[in-house]
Order: sequence, then structure tokens, then C-alpha cells
Amino acid sequence: MKKVAGKYSLHDKTNKNGELLVQFAERNQLVIKTTCFQHKNIHKGTWKIPGTTEVNQIDHILISNRHASNIIDVRTARGPNCDSDHFLVKTVLRARLLNIGKSKGNARIQWNIEKLQQPENIKQYQQKLATKLQEEKQKLYHVKNVDSKWEIISRTIKESAKEIVGTKEEENEEWFDQECRKAIEIKKTTIGKL
Repeated sequence: MKKVAGKYSLHDKTNKNGELLVQFAERNQLVIKTTCFQHKNIHKGTWKIPGTTEVNQIDHILISNRHASNIIDVRTARGPNCDSDHFLVKTVLRARLLNIGKSKGNARIQWNIEKLQQPENIKQYQQKLATKLQEEKQKLYHVKNVDSKWEIISRTIKESAKEIVGTKEEENEEWFDQECRKAIEIKKTTIGKL
């Protein structure tokens, strides 16, 4: 059995809901990060039993095994008054950003948003989008998958924008001109003489 919970739980024993949570985490390869950090008990309790001062730890943060190391800390924030018998659960995340080079196949579209500074273009875009969405209404009604619905809506928004707003021309300034070539030649000849 894989370890899905840490050793810093508020309680030594768990109830049926806790067992179900552990089973869910095991089945889905998740880690219950709320139990992985050593804090005072006052910072572990997430729910105050109404009419008492007793607290339980029933709200948890779960994350996939693969990304579990990205959570640096989890604790209860008791200060904010959110008009609830639950306390806020605060998580500190470490973000790992990748610098992926430009892929020509999936380049980001640069829209000519300057056109949207004129009210007539905004109105024209809104009308075009409303018309296209009305045309897709029947298709959207029959599609049950949220991702498929989003694909239809996204495509419709992009088509409307392409027709009304358009894209920016690529600004490909020719900075490496004759003056640069001349400077390189001078540098080559100067270094050759040294």
C-alpha cells in the first residue's frame, strides 16, 4: 500500500469518511498534503464543532504524487472571519516554470486589437460573434462533453475575431543591414592584423 498521508494528522484514529478519503487518494495516486507538515494542533484543525471549542481536521488538500513536492506548506488560517464554522486552509506552492521555445505549429495569434478602439468595430465584432454562436447553438445543445463544447465556442470566437479584428502584420525589422556587415568586415581585418 502506497503512503498517501503524512504522520502529522490532528487525530490518531479516523472515521469512515477519513477511510474513504484514503481509499480515494490511493486509487487516484494522490497525496493528502494536509497531514504532511508539522504544525501546532491549533493550525491543523479545519472545522470547529458548533457550540464547542473542539476542532476537527476534515478539509484537506490533495495533489497528485507527481506534483506533491510542489506544495511547501499547508496550514489553517484562523484569523480571517469568513462567517463559517470552517477555517481557511492556506497552501504555499512552489511554481516551476518552463521556458519552452516557440513552436511554429502552435504559434500564438497576435490580434490587431487597435481596431477595437473604435466603437463601430466593437459593435461589428459583437454582432458577428452573436450570429456565429446562434448558428452553433444546435450543435452546442447536443454535445455533452464540456471540452468539445469549449472547442466549438473557442473556434467561433477566433473565426469572428479573424474576420472583424484581423491579425497584426509581423514586424520583422531588418536590423542587420549593410552598416552591420561593414562593421563585421572591419573587425575581421583588424583582428587579422594583430
